[in-house]
Amino acid sequence: MSEDTPIYRVTSAEQQLAFDDFFLTDKEDYSHTLEFFDFCGAFVHRLRSMKQDKLPILEETFSHRGVQYARQIVPAAIRDEAGQTVMSYPTKREELVMHALRYMAAQQVAEMGLDDEKTRNITITFTLHQLRKELKKRGHGYKWSELDEALDVLSRSTLKISYSDAKKRDSWSAPYLSGVQARDTSEVAGADSQRRVVLHPLASLAILKSATRRINYGRLMTLKNPLARWLYSRMCHFCTNASHWRAIGNLAAMGFRFTLRDVLEQSGCPRASRHRDNFRLVRKAIDELIEGGALHHPDTGYGCAFTEDAAAETWTIYPSKEVVAEIVEANRSNAKPAERLGM
Repeated sequence: MSEDTPIYRVTSAEQQLAFDDFFLTDKEDYSHTLEFFDFCGAFVHRLRSMKQDKLPILEETFSHRGVQYARQIVPAAIRDEAGQTVMSYPTKREELVMHALRYMAAQQVAEMGLDDEKTRNITITFTLHQLRKELKKRGHGYKWSELDEALDVLSRSTLKISYSDAKKRDSWSAPYLSGVQARDTSEVAGADSQRRVVLHPLASLAILKSATRRINYGRLMTLKNPLARWLYSRMCHFCTNASHWRAIGNLAAMGFRFTLRDVLEQSGCPRASRHRDNFRLVRKAIDELIEGGALHHPDTGYGCAFTEDAAAETWTIYPSKEVVAEIVEANRSNAKPAERLGM
C-alpha cells in the first residue's frame, strides 16, 4: 500500500453491503454523484461570497423533479490570514474539495459510524497531501493553507433543506462536514497534516441507500466553470433515455432541456442585474462543455451541440457519443436513484 493510500475500516457487514453499488474498481475515473445534494444549490458561486465582514443567511426556494423545497445556507465564521474574524459561504473551492473527498472515499473501503438505527454517517480519514494531490491531478491547484481553510468553511457552514405538504414537514440541517478532527506536526498545515471528517447527512444517506448515479468524475473535474459542472451533472442524471439513442440518430430524443429559471434557482451561480448577462453566463458554460467533449460540436457533422429559445429562456443541450455511452452504463447500474432516496 502506498503512502498516499488512506486506511479505512468497515464496522459491520451490513454497512459494507450498503456500499456495494458505490465502490468501483474497474474504472478509476468514475464516481457516484449524489443527485439531490448536488442539485439543491448547496454552493454559492456569487460575487462577495467569501471573507466579508458580514454575510446574511441565504434563504431561497428551488424545485427538484417538480417538487418545491426551501434551502438555507448559514455562512461560516472563520479567521483570515491577519487573524480577523470574517464570514464566508461554501463556494467553488469547497465544492471541488467535496467532490474530491467523495471520490477518495469511493476508491477505498470506507470507515463508517452509526449514531443510531435511523442515522448513518460516513467518516473519511485523509492527509492534506492526498487531498491536494487529487485536486492537482484534476487541474485544480491549492496551497495547504487554502485546503485547510476550505475544510474549516465546510465544517462551520450549515446547509438546511426543508420540504412540506399538507401531511408532513421534513428538514435536514447540518454542517457540510462535521466531527472534523485535525492532527498537525507543525504550527501551520502541511503535507503530513491529517484530517478526519463526517459527510453531511444528505450525502451520507444518498451513499448508504445507493441513491446515486455514476458520472465520469475525471471529465467533471476538468471543467473550470461551476455552471458547466452543474449542467454536466444534471445532463447525466436526467438523460436517462440514453439507452434508446443512437449516434447520428434522433438527437431530440437525447437532448436535455433546461430553463434560465432552473439555472438561477438551483445552480448557486450569480444572478446578473442585466438580463442579457444571465444568458451570457449560460452560453459560456455551454462553450466549455463543447470544448471539453461533453457535447456534440457543430463541426462534427453529428448535429448542433445545443439549441436556444431566447423568447422562452430555454436551452437544449446534446451529449456527445462518449457521454451517451457513459449514461447508458449508469442506467444499467441504477435507473431510478431519486426514488431510492425517497425524494
